[in-house]
Amino acid sequence: FFLPTCPCLHSAMARSLRKRRNAKVVSVKPKEKKIQKKHFNVRQIQDPELRKRFDIKKTLQENLEATDLKEMYYDRLPKKIPKKGAHPVKVNEDEAPICKKLIAKHGDDYQKMHWDIKLNVQQWTAKQCEKKAGYDEPTALARKRVLTCGSAVLAFVQ
Repeated sequence: FFLPTCPCLHSAMARSLRKRRNAKVVSVKPKEKKIQKKHFNVRQIQDPELRKRFDIKKTLQENLEATDLKEMYYDRLPKKIPKKGAHPVKVNEDEAPICKKLIAKHGDDYQKMHWDIKLNVQQWTAKQCEKKAGYDEPTALARKRVLTCGSAVLAFVQ
């Protein structure tokens, strides 16, 4: 039966103390602070109006605070805000026959469409049924043409 001379040499704490004592010392140098880029290259600005107003002596933040974007782009803003969203819900080729059957059977009663489990195999909610049933291909194409015209939108809205 063997008793160690010093009981602390076989404990976990002594092992960690030995490791710390024998560890290699690594000096950690403090990193240099990143120098903030104060100035901005004016050639990177693609908009000619903003490029004219840009002051080289000011920082980017100061320049943006000094410019009045509403005054700069007032002629490009629409006169009226459109009530409907520009991106209606689209019905793909798998959903189209389901929508046609639901509309043929229930008309505008979206709650009944929601509860019809035989036709509504996707288990759409009443709101989803309303959005998908309200989608009309010809009006969607016309809306797309109007949005792509650009300046003709204002003439169409008024």
